[in-house]
Amino acid sequence: MDSPMRRYMTAAGLSCRDLAREMGTSKSSVAGKVNGSIPWQQSDLIWLAIHRNLSPGYVLGIDAYLTDGGWKPETRIPGPAGTRHGD
Repeated sequence: MDSPMRRYMTAAGLSCRDLAREMGTSKSSVAGKVNGSIPWQQSDLIWLAIHRNLSPGYVLGIDAYLTDGGWKPETRIPGPAGTRHGD
């Protein structure tokens, strides 16, 4: 899967080893987080926001979902079955 972080790192010419060195962690940890097999930690998200100006939503792929055609604000989330609105 092509994550927003993978796209960012490619565009920035940044390898997992480079980012790991900057963050003070291991290459395997960063690679696992970028490919989705290891969850990002709050401390990672804070570091990326401060040092790389990346929002947590972007790193987690939430911003991309909202802006790349996933959820649309005009789309209503249906209520539980058997409920009626507007009566």
